[in-house]
Amino acid sequence: MVQASDCVWGKEYFQTYMKHAEKTSYFNQHLHKAASLSLIGQSLRDVFLVSDNTKIDCRIHPFVIQDSGSGKNGAFNFMAAVAKEAGMNFFKEGTTSTAGIMGTVDQDGTVDPGNLAGNGFLAWKEAQTLVKSANKQHSDDILEVINMALDPSGQVSKSLSGGKLEYSSRTSMFSTTYPPEPEGQVDLIHQGFLPRMLFLYKKIPPSQYDRINNRRDEGLPKDSEMGPQSRVQYSNDIEKLANTLKYIREQVTKHGTILSKGEDPFAITEKDVHYFTVEEGASMNTAYIFDELKDQYSYRVQQQVKPFKTRLFDLTYKIAAAIAAISKDEENGVYVSRKITKEHCNIAHSIVRECWKSIFDFVEDYMGYEIGSDLRKIEHRVVQSCKSNGGSTTIKDVMKMSYMDKSSVVDKLTTLEDMDKVRSNGTPFHAADPSDKVLLGKDNIEDDD
Repeated sequence: MVQASDCVWGKEYFQTYMKHAEKTSYFNQHLHKAASLSLIGQSLRDVFLVSDNTKIDCRIHPFVIQDSGSGKNGAFNFMAAVAKEAGMNFFKEGTTSTAGIMGTVDQDGTVDPGNLAGNGFLAWKEAQTLVKSANKQHSDDILEVINMALDPSGQVSKSLSGGKLEYSSRTSMFSTTYPPEPEGQVDLIHQGFLPRMLFLYKKIPPSQYDRINNRRDEGLPKDSEMGPQSRVQYSNDIEKLANTLKYIREQVTKHGTILSKGEDPFAITEKDVHYFTVEEGASMNTAYIFDELKDQYSYRVQQQVKPFKTRLFDLTYKIAAAIAAISKDEENGVYVSRKITKEHCNIAHSIVRECWKSIFDFVEDYMGYEIGSDLRKIEHRVVQSCKSNGGSTTIKDVMKMSYMDKSSVVDKLTTLEDMDKVRSNGTPFHAADPSDKVLLGKDNIEDDD
């Protein structure tokens, strides 16, 4: 049995997590905070929050879009180490067929459940493959399947050729990807996928890659050092983080009220745990953040983002519950506070504010692609190619990416050069060869702030 003294609580939980995560994946505090919250959410996977007759489960599902090479994989690895120490499953997904996610029923009736079954984490290391698959005919139901698993009941039901596949999922999803292709991404909002996620959209300035390498140089082993500078401290802290997650689960199960579907009409799973109450005056409503940010964006963007005024209520509630779970109930002298306080909600609001900003920025960027001209698409492909290839690409590569002939590509690159979006490598684009380089213009080279 884990004791409270074997754990880390309050700010110390996040500080301990960040201390090691930031040495695994640099300058990704937002990503690490999301991971640490999702771990708490998984320890509360059977706990339900209530607003009148509406039930909200406590699982938190981060979805992070940021550039390649910025440390997403390292963040996954540290999170996996903590999850496994806490006894949580942690599956890394690379394929995106519905069968791989959901499972199959063979012609003889044999059921082979996918990684969404059960509990733990389903980790998408490059979730752009999920987004791409969602636009393919053979996987057009993939988001529908995921949405079922992310619903509060987690009940997945699908009729397959071999029979019916049904199970309850208490799995948390953690997805990271580099910026996807422009077409169709705003539709994710209307398909119900993004509203279920803790969504973060980060643009990484080119200078950050140099900062990452500098930090990696500083972390090289000196003399006889190998691995973490204090391997004992590293192991002890992972154990303490895992103990916290175990203790939370033990407490809510021991002291919560448990309802079972079939026995109680208010239950939606076989084990609904009701544990938290909310302090008078505490609020999960973050719609005011929309009103504070909206004037920075066009009317069209505002209209797309507006539905989140109600959708982010649930996310705020989940995060506030996670903060309460790592807090001490001073009134009763116990850990895993049963009451979500105004202070817990204030912390949740600050985290959700970043989510609001990400949604606005994502919609602004991708709506621009969908209603704009081919220039935006060419610019997007050039920027991604340059960032993946040491700062430059070639005219021929742009032709391959865009399926345009040289004349059309050169015309668009010339226009983009006039707009300071790209630049040639000395030879004017109209006189260049296909092998000549294309570089980023000053508008796409961000300063290190």
